[in-house]
Amino acid sequence: MKSKLKGLLTVIIVICFSGALLFSMKKGYFGALDTSLEIADPYTRGGFEVVGDGYLVDYWGDETEVVLPPTIKTISSKAFQNNQDLISIVIPETVTRIEPEAFMNCKKLQTVQLNAQIKDLEYKTFYNCRSLININLPNSIKNIGYSAFENCRSLTMVTLPNKLEFVGGRAFKKCSLETLTLPKTLVQAGKKGKDGPFSRSGAKTI
Repeated sequence: MKSKLKGLLTVIIVICFSGALLFSMKKGYFGALDTSLEIADPYTRGGFEVVGDGYLVDYWGDETEVVLPPTIKTISSKAFQNNQDLISIVIPETVTRIEPEAFMNCKKLQTVQLNAQIKDLEYKTFYNCRSLININLPNSIKNIGYSAFENCRSLTMVTLPNKLEFVGGRAFKKCSLETLTLPKTLVQAGKKGKDGPFSRSGAKTI
């Protein structure tokens, strides 16, 4: 009986001591916890919510012209999805990947400046960006995914990268392309027919 009471008393003492120590640390009595080092609310930093090693989770700002900070390396699949304010965006050299659907349904987006580190434009990256009229496709891009630019109705001109190897089905469907030159490096151009990469795009391939 005595041993049980002794054990219980030991547990109570340890709990009390731990609580007192944690309280003291939070108050700064030991200088162990500096509240000035706490991570600031990501929503207050220009609207960019960045986690880990430069992973842009979301953008909560309402700017019409956005220049991504150089700390960003990856743009997540929902970072700008359905943004109805964005008109132009500059993507710096630090960004090496744009995930699928990242800019889907950005209906006011007109201008996109990509960098030479991007190798893939994935599934529905710019799907239904109806106002898109100007986008540079650097020669570093080797793959353009399924429906990447589908329903970009204002897009009349695009220069395909000279190292492009693959264009997915419906990639440019329902665009308003006038002339299109396919690079010699192109190995596969999706399906044929109504789900082809240039179906109803208006493009005359050369």
